[in-house]
Amino acid sequence: MNKYLLLNPWIYDFAAYDFGIKPIGLLRIASYLRASGDVYFLDCLAGCARSKKKTGFSKFRKEKIDKPAALKDIKRPYFKYGISIQDFKNKLLSIKHPDAIFVSSGMTF
Repeated sequence: MNKYLLLNPWIYDFAAYDFGIKPIGLLRIASYLRASGDVYFLDCLAGCARSKKKTGFSKFRKEKIDKPAALKDIKRPYFKYGISIQDFKNKLLSIKHPDAIFVSSGMTF
C-alpha cells in the first residue's frame, strides 16, 4: 500500500491572519488518494493559533526572521507563521518513507 504525505507549508510574510484560509485543494487531493493508500497530512498552519476570536478567526503563531534581500528596504518586521521547526521535524519523523509528497501553496501574488 502506498504512503502519501500532503504538506501545507508555513507562510513567510509581513502579516498573516487565519481568515478562513484552509488548504481545500490539498484536502480534496487527500480524499482521492485515500482509495489507494495511507494519507498523512502535515499542515504547518494548523493548531498553532495563539488565540481564537468569537468569529472563529485567529492569529497564527509567528517567529521573526530575516527578510529576503529583495525586501530589505521595507521597514517592517518579517515573520514565519505556523508551527515551530521542531514541531515540524517531530511530525515529519513520525511518517516513515512516503512514496509521494504533495506540497500546496496558498500564497499567490
